[in-house]
Amino acid sequence: VTSWGKVLDAGTGHGSMCWIVRHSPSTVDAVTAASSGKYSQRVAQAAASSSGAKVNVVLGNWRDEALLAGRLYDVVVSDFLIGAVEMFWPYAQDAMLARLTKLVRPGGYLLFLGLEPYDLLLAPKDPLRKVEALGDAAAMLAGAPSYREMPEAWVLRQLRGTPGFRVVSTRQFTSTLGPRYAQSQLEFAAEQAGKLDDPVLRAAILQRAAAMRTQAASFGGRGRNYAIVARREP
Repeated sequence: VTSWGKVLDAGTGHGSMCWIVRHSPSTVDAVTAASSGKYSQRVAQAAASSSGAKVNVVLGNWRDEALLAGRLYDVVVSDFLIGAVEMFWPYAQDAMLARLTKLVRPGGYLLFLGLEPYDLLLAPKDPLRKVEALGDAAAMLAGAPSYREMPEAWVLRQLRGTPGFRVVSTRQFTSTLGPRYAQSQLEFAAEQAGKLDDPVLRAAILQRAAAMRTQAASFGGRGRNYAIVARREP
């Protein structure tokens, strides 16, 4: 296996870490803004330790201009990172992508994986759209940030407009959205509703989530993930 060389995992997690170490990197800098949960520094470090790879797990937020400033990498991995940007650096998806391109060495690669927003794939009255909307509404009312995925076309426009970068390859992957996905979204809605101070509003959202949960077994649809490989010209 050809080594990927010096790698940046820009939004690390167990999945991306396991994928990267299989490609024999010389070193990995793995960044997470989460201090707890499944994308936390502890989880990433555990995945790295089990692989024996030379990994430096960094707890930091990309809105900090000093974070890894001046470093260059052979491969920069953005594995479903852009959707989480809204939670840690609101309205900065374009700035986030610009930070990533500056960290790719000349001749190096940016590997970008993302999720096509469901509202571009599912009909407005699709039950899965309503499930997702309930969670978003509950989060907004609770004053909590939520994910905001960006379309593949948006990412391609940004990369093709970046001097010195060339899109090498793109690929789309169909995903199945079924009862399991619906239940996870309803759990998120209930969790956010629990943060509301207004008991009437809280009860209304919880009641709606409970009603939709009884119907979730019949929910189903198709999502789409995408992968983009871009190269910085030597």
